[in-house]
Amino acid sequence: MTALFVPHGTVPSPPSEPLSSSQWRATRSSCPSSPIVARSSASLISGKEVVDRAGRSLWHKLNVLHGGNTFGGAGIPDFMNGIARCRGVEQVLLDVGSRDPVYLKLIEKRHEYFLGYCEAALRAAGGRIDILALGEDYGSQRGLLISPRTFDRLFRPFMQQYFDLAHKYGARAMMHSCGSVRELIPRFVDMGLDILDVVQVDAAGMSIQELHREFHGKIVLRGTMSVQSTLPNGSVDDVRREVAVRQELYAAGGLIIGPTHAIQPLTPVENVVEMYRAIGSLNAA
Repeated sequence: MTALFVPHGTVPSPPSEPLSSSQWRATRSSCPSSPIVARSSASLISGKEVVDRAGRSLWHKLNVLHGGNTFGGAGIPDFMNGIARCRGVEQVLLDVGSRDPVYLKLIEKRHEYFLGYCEAALRAAGGRIDILALGEDYGSQRGLLISPRTFDRLFRPFMQQYFDLAHKYGARAMMHSCGSVRELIPRFVDMGLDILDVVQVDAAGMSIQELHREFHGKIVLRGTMSVQSTLPNGSVDDVRREVAVRQELYAAGGLIIGPTHAIQPLTPVENVVEMYRAIGSLNAA
């Protein structure tokens, strides 16, 4: 997987009959393609409608990016943020530290639902899904929200099942995590995570140069164009320079370049346009 951004490709006409995985791969290989690929997190679909309308209509429901389909999103399984929406952030952090039995049961039930949800979609897609998108926030601006030991004990066994599930159906696993997660990246690599999203380079220990030096060739990164500094506060020249740094570092691939999160209000439009122009997106239609 390589470094730069191109816009969505044209969705081909659906087949008259569902395709086998081998037929889909042959069809996909004939689609217009580019070695320069990315998507924004906004383009990742959540898949209830895909699961509910399998078969022929699935072709319409999946996003197609030069032959590549992504299913899921940052809210799957999202054991911390998702459960915090009913228990509160402070309580969830206490739950994690104390291993509160109510929280553990909520994790168990959330996992049971989302693992089945993802498998239903992957099965219905019949090999058409290329990336299973997942999410959990383990990092803050200054460091991890939880210790590596807590990750291993509480979250790793569940997340491993999602990564394995993606691979079982021939897809790659992509996981979103905000913040400083450098200490966990070796674990992600060991677990077989294919793509780490969103790579917030302004967080502690998340320098793009250091991540490239330590992890290039082991895991693909997605994001890295800062919505905290460069895009909202930099000049057009700053944006162009930051894109060029990434193009040089990842000339051989390994980076899906894009914003480090949702582009924030009051970000200069000219900076956003320049990012996509420098990446090559605006020239790829």
